[in-house]
Amino acid sequence: MNAPRELPGRAAEIYREHGPRVLALKALGFPKSIALHRGLEFVTRAGLDRRAAERSYRWFEAQETPCRISPVDVPRELGQFAGEYHPEPRFLCEVPDCRLVGDSAVGLLDDRILLDTAGSHYEHFFTAHKDFLGTKTALELVLRNVASRSPSVPERSLPPVLPLVPFYDNYYYPWLVEYLPKLRLIERYEAETGREPVVIVEEDPPSFVRATLALLGYDGRYVEWDGAECTVDPLLVTDHRLATSWAGPRYGFSLSAEDCLWVRDAIRSAVDLPSASSGGKRLYVSRRATDRGRRVANYDEIEPVLDSYGFESYVLESLPFAEQVRLVSDAEVILSPHGAGLANGLFAEDPTVVELFAETLVRPSYYLLSGMLGFEYEPMVVEPVAHDPHDDLLVDPDELSDRLDAVVDDPQ
Repeated sequence: MNAPRELPGRAAEIYREHGPRVLALKALGFPKSIALHRGLEFVTRAGLDRRAAERSYRWFEAQETPCRISPVDVPRELGQFAGEYHPEPRFLCEVPDCRLVGDSAVGLLDDRILLDTAGSHYEHFFTAHKDFLGTKTALELVLRNVASRSPSVPERSLPPVLPLVPFYDNYYYPWLVEYLPKLRLIERYEAETGREPVVIVEEDPPSFVRATLALLGYDGRYVEWDGAECTVDPLLVTDHRLATSWAGPRYGFSLSAEDCLWVRDAIRSAVDLPSASSGGKRLYVSRRATDRGRRVANYDEIEPVLDSYGFESYVLESLPFAEQVRLVSDAEVILSPHGAGLANGLFAEDPTVVELFAETLVRPSYYLLSGMLGFEYEPMVVEPVAHDPHDDLLVDPDELSDRLDAVVDDPQ
């Protein structure tokens, strides 16, 4: 959706992505946002580090290496995120006597929000505070701070707790690259303490949450969050690294190749992968079953091209998670419109990723993921369907054929 020219930058972005109604609602909420900015207090990573040193909290770290994203031959919308990323070491801290509140199980320490349990970035939190807390809870926290008094709440009798309750509505990609990496230091914690933590997930979680946790050894080691405020002792706090395409441009991507490689290796080692001799698959990840747009509107026209290059078409969400991992694990080429199906490239060995964008929606998630994992990446920006609010694509068959000629060894 095109924004009126007179709108300032951030308002225009909201208008394009969500429409005039959402922009109006955000404008009406501005005074409340000011009250929240002034009334809420936070514990940052640095603040938690200081407190841990003062009070001898258990603190673990894993070293990171710089990650370089190449700007070669990509559109400006992607190239602006090229460069070197230097993530801080991932940490895990055992914090006694905390509370969990709100829709996303946000951690409180002395009624101050533990920022890494709430998206890791101040402005990110304030933009999405309803998703993290719910409006009532956010205002309650402001009033608590003003009155310096907290209500009595029950303590949940649980082992050490690590919340993994996303604030996103549709979170397949964030689950893989933002939430599962939070488990990376748990084995070290278990080895040192002899305690086996549980994770907290949303109520009635999607099948991919259950499947990934089972593969990582957490089957029977998670509880579902009902939103009721409670005390936990201890709470495990670790980095929340923003990697999603909508949040990163505004609040700063925090990219860690080690995070992605840990998830990749842990999942692949838990799945019965095909033998190396079955490699060389060329996969087209279809979005025809989604109601969220970015489908190829003229698929019938490009299907002969895909056939001539030996591509097989799959609707990944129709397959069990482990089967999706097996399917992509030895893929030579993964071709797809921009969407969550490309997140499965995380489990591939060394593919070429060809991503199709409508020129109205070019986002960097899988460009960055491919760069972190060392995959060859080829973006292709095409025309959108005229007057289409879902950013469906029109792909020129000849242009697609030329692009595939450049990235595959030979037609099959």
